[in-house]
Amino acid sequence: MRAIKTLFGLAFLLCAVAGPGWAQNSERPFRFGVTRPVPTLDPYHTTVFEATLVAGPLIFDTLIWRDPKSGDFKPQLAQAWQWVDDVTLDMTLREDIKFHDGKAFSADDVVYTIRYALNPTSNVAQPSYINWISGIEKLAPNKVRLTLVRPFGPAFDCLANLVPIMPVGFFEKPNSAVETFNGTGPYKLVAYEPGRRAEFQLTGKYPSDLPKAEARLKSITMRIFSDKNAELGEFLAGNLDWIYEFSSDQARRIRSYPNIELAYGPTLRVRFLELDASGVAGVAALKDKRVRQAIAHAVNADKIRETLTEPATAPIDAVCYPTQFGCQKPSVTYKYDPALAKKLLAEAGYPNGFTADFYSNRNRTWTEAMAADLNAVGIKTNIKVLDYVMLVGKRRAGETPIIDMSWGSNSINDSSAVLDVFFGKSANYLSKDEHLAEQLDLARQTRDPAKRREFYKAAIDSIAENVYAVPLFAQSAPYAYNSKLKFEPFTDAIPRFYKSAWKDQ
Repeated sequence: MRAIKTLFGLAFLLCAVAGPGWAQNSERPFRFGVTRPVPTLDPYHTTVFEATLVAGPLIFDTLIWRDPKSGDFKPQLAQAWQWVDDVTLDMTLREDIKFHDGKAFSADDVVYTIRYALNPTSNVAQPSYINWISGIEKLAPNKVRLTLVRPFGPAFDCLANLVPIMPVGFFEKPNSAVETFNGTGPYKLVAYEPGRRAEFQLTGKYPSDLPKAEARLKSITMRIFSDKNAELGEFLAGNLDWIYEFSSDQARRIRSYPNIELAYGPTLRVRFLELDASGVAGVAALKDKRVRQAIAHAVNADKIRETLTEPATAPIDAVCYPTQFGCQKPSVTYKYDPALAKKLLAEAGYPNGFTADFYSNRNRTWTEAMAADLNAVGIKTNIKVLDYVMLVGKRRAGETPIIDMSWGSNSINDSSAVLDVFFGKSANYLSKDEHLAEQLDLARQTRDPAKRREFYKAAIDSIAENVYAVPLFAQSAPYAYNSKLKFEPFTDAIPRFYKSAWKDQ
């Protein structure tokens, strides 16, 4: 899932007519563009989406695999697993897997990778991806035992996406050398220029019964651009086959070109208003639940979704995506009703409304539309658009009365991916609801699915009843690609190029 960037300067784009670059045959390389820096492809030392979840899975495999449609976890490097108890997981590994250099995969590689990632001196980019594991041991050449710090509900989500397995010795080699990137995935890295391009070649040796075995594209090249207009120019000239994350203006330009498909897919990114119910930001009115209810009734989320967002945007009832584990409709929902909003404000002692700072870090157009709705019922806002780092700092300091927030996850298909980030024990800066935080903590630390759903239900109901947040909608993601390409977007917005192929293949 990814956020749609607002980009400018399209008027300066030099556009070329689609020409020979669009020629198709089953042997031709597939070329895609990205505009975020990719200084390394080492998934343990970067948080860049294109490295960890787009290019990484081409080269490396994880112990298990999550089906992007069903959400089911399936075997990959591990062929079977068993919980010994709530904190002990035994995994039996496949014995027919080889790395690209011909070395046999074994338990030694799993132990090496996880012990490296757990070592504080390794300075991995995202310790939270793996620090729920306390240790690992080799039980047999094809069997390992994972020990958890405590029961951890999203364990399989992490294992399926965020814990790729490297060969013994991987981290002792230069991370810019092609030969270093020795994985078990369907593609091997054959060329790499950090920050510029990476080229992957289909090995043709991937086991036929593994999920990625359907890979058909013979060669994949990732080109890295510092400027969106430069990337778009190359795409429209036929020198790229796939791009994503572009503005509405750019989408309209793309539509005018032949031989291009334009599609919008759902994402796990949700948009919501977070309200300072504790009053730490200095707006006393927000401490009254009736005022927060008024805000929920004042904002016309359906109109914003239908008129100001891209296609495929979906309504939401809770601050999570409906397909995420544990996400469910709360016991209380709020519909657009400005008359009721005014009535609630009057009952709370604010018949003429009040004034509050209104923070945002994405799409000012949406924020302005919501501000207009609030103003219509008497709530005057001072819009302040900050970059995300600054916004997080303000929120942590308790200086944000109202936030137009966008948040999502590509890797964790669990309600914790959003709820914990804003209402968990270490993040409830605005709600300051310890009972709510405790429910989320229990959901994370419980393995039983039924019990976890109960805890999430209690948390979601609490957020809704107390109006700590106002759910708005789930955002879409735009894709443009060569019309001769078979491409399918998935709900988590991860482009799985091993599922793509040229239509003549």
